[in-house]
Amino acid sequence: MSSEFSSSTNNESFEATVKYLKDRLHEKGIDISDSEIARKLNIPITTFLEYLEKDSVPDEVFATLKRELKDVLNGKVIGYVELEDEDDFQTDES
Repeated sequence: MSSEFSSSTNNESFEATVKYLKDRLHEKGIDISDSEIARKLNIPITTFLEYLEKDSVPDEVFATLKRELKDVLNGKVIGYVELEDEDDFQTDES
């Protein structure tokens, strides 16, 4: 597997993407388990759970996820935004 991780390079969130997939499928009356997603990704469930916990996944795993569940993702990129500490944005109002 590649050492390049999508979530760190493209701000994509594996955890948020999995949640999005589960939510969209649930809306359609389909419940998918972590084991089923791991099987679609061709990775062991233990590896899937590690990726989920770390919110970090190799590029090829994200590519497989997008390919295998493209009808649900519809080309969407599910990511995260890092917020700066509020103290970093204080202005001098004297």
